[in-house]
Amino acid sequence: MNSYKISNPTILSRISREELHNLFSGYGWVPYYVEGDDVDLVHQQMAYQLEKVVLHIKEIQFNAREKGNIEYRFPMIILRTPKGWTGPKFIDGKKIEGSNIISVINVI
Repeated sequence: MNSYKISNPTILSRISREELHNLFSGYGWVPYYVEGDDVDLVHQQMAYQLEKVVLHIKEIQFNAREKGNIEYRFPMIILRTPKGWTGPKFIDGKKIEGSNIISVINVI
């Protein structure tokens, strides 16, 4: 019907950061965020958040192994970047990059 175009934002990209946080917290995750459209800044954010996530997981492991604590919530990273980011800006004269914002949810 629509020539196989995916041109609308995802449901998750339409809700506010607070709602997104509440949604995934409610599912039992601890959300960490990486957002933006500047490649260098997003890469720095990702490195920073990955370090925090790894430390969080190590803390969970320590508490489980040493203290027997089985009550924990694993971290996840929510990556929000423009659609088609870092790909071709145009294909056959049609704008691709940034035509809509999507949310990519990566669970670590």
